[in-house]
Amino acid sequence: MTCLHSIRLICSLAFLAFARTGIAQENNKSEDFSAYMDEVRTVNKYILEEQIKGRKTYESVLTPEGLAVQRMKLDNANSTFKPVLKPAVMRIGSGDASVKLRIFRPKEIRAIILDIHGGAWFMGSAANDDETNDQMARQCKAVVVSLDDGLAPEHPFPDCIRDSYAGIRWLLTHALAQFGTEKIILSGASAGAHLAALAAIYTRDSLHAIDKIAGLNLVYGVYDLGKPPSVRNATDNQFPSKSDLDET
Repeated sequence: MTCLHSIRLICSLAFLAFARTGIAQENNKSEDFSAYMDEVRTVNKYILEEQIKGRKTYESVLTPEGLAVQRMKLDNANSTFKPVLKPAVMRIGSGDASVKLRIFRPKEIRAIILDIHGGAWFMGSAANDDETNDQMARQCKAVVVSLDDGLAPEHPFPDCIRDSYAGIRWLLTHALAQFGTEKIILSGASAGAHLAALAAIYTRDSLHAIDKIAGLNLVYGVYDLGKPPSVRNATDNQFPSKSDLDET
């Protein structure tokens, strides 16, 4: 398992532990995360080195050829993993509004995790999270429902948001009958964390069912699309690079 997957799994396990003790909605400002800093620095250094190396052959994702190359790289990076649990695949909705779900179901179920994959809204898939989701399902004893939201540019904004809303609506309606629990956790990384956060707000403000959400697991999320200072001051010698951020 990669360092990045390790960090995400640690976050997920820690969150579920908090949820079980009834403090999921409290902040964690008093927690000491210093033990993780060396590992985080190592991961960041590796990502930056690979990013700079890859720029020698980088193709803009604003071209069909460049978009295909970037998607292929991400798909290939996750293509060799063989999950222990065999994921079930199903579709909810109909026609252009249908959404594919990839479900990892352990023998014992304590909760449901709705996972939304990352990929800057234009690449990635539910299958890209198989390694993490397979381990979360088995170790956390939680059904992981991974959602394949529509990718830009084939599915322009706000299709990805619509799909995340469809996923939480389906779970709120079918969770108890399908999985025997209504304890739902919204989870996502990067662009997926953005969509998971929006799904939580939608559940609270439009569905009036926030009491059904046990908590959130949002990993390195993108929450401010108005370009905060960290984006405006970015350079091409960091990850994500200024070029990547501008294109996304």
